[in-house]
Amino acid sequence: MPSRILPYISQLETPSALTNPVADVERILREMLDVIGKRMVLGQYRLHPGDVNRKIPFHEITRVRPHRTISETFITRESLSFKPQEFNTTFQRASTPDQTMFYGELKDHRTDSLPNRLTSTVEGVPWLREPGSSGKQKVTYSKWIVRENLMLFPVIFNSEYSGNPHVAALLMQTINFINDLNPEFADDIRGFYEYIAFEFAKMHVGSDDINYLVTALFTKIMIEKGAGRFDGILYPSCRVYGEGTNVAILPESTAKLDLVAAGECMIYKHGEHTIIDNLTVSNSDGQTPLVLFDYIPVSNEFKRGEQAVYDELGVSSLEYRF
Repeated sequence: MPSRILPYISQLETPSALTNPVADVERILREMLDVIGKRMVLGQYRLHPGDVNRKIPFHEITRVRPHRTISETFITRESLSFKPQEFNTTFQRASTPDQTMFYGELKDHRTDSLPNRLTSTVEGVPWLREPGSSGKQKVTYSKWIVRENLMLFPVIFNSEYSGNPHVAALLMQTINFINDLNPEFADDIRGFYEYIAFEFAKMHVGSDDINYLVTALFTKIMIEKGAGRFDGILYPSCRVYGEGTNVAILPESTAKLDLVAAGECMIYKHGEHTIIDNLTVSNSDGQTPLVLFDYIPVSNEFKRGEQAVYDELGVSSLEYRF
């Protein structure tokens, strides 16, 4: 049977050529889902709370917030959470101007092989991705713990990312499920989700809305069709070639998360060499939920100091970036 999905994919290959890109992309995506109909697979990926007594590790989410100035500081849970809706004016990887999202890097015991904070840093500080760029910028990292079950829609149909533990856990299982229960429509179902995964894996250079129409509107549609089943979406990070995992969570579902730690750092980059130096840490025990808090300087053993960083990079100074 000829693919019923490919003609739609062909229309979406150049969104800028569409008469009304936003409305047309959403219409085409909905038509694709209508083709699949009730046969479409709405899997769920559950992030569970940990249990110290049962030695079940907590799912952790790391966020990064860049600072406009060195003197700027963020001392509330709200200021380190999702972007307020009134300032949410663009399409992003999994959000539209009408729906802000809480973005973060998923961390658990299976992803410890990646350098700490790598995924959130390259996702959240765009100028670091510019080849040969130089500069410095202050950021605040925040650590969030899952306290209630979070149900996420997983974007997993990318075989190139099969080494990602969150993909590997579901990919073959879901493919077998589709083949067994929907053999007549399996190619169309897989074709649709493989196309979506390919879009999520695109490493866009700019932040133009047109780059993110497909993934942002797909997220919107799937959460709507889930009718309360989903708190957000989970997808591999293309910025670290699928080895790290991102989440985008609905604002109302952040009530299921606790902010337990935060720390200010300075990121330095010169050419291809990047150094993250610790500055301060939240004055807390790392377990009690934070709402309003302050920072204390980190001890000397956990920081290098700016002059030492400059010496290592071989520069006398770096321009502040934002």
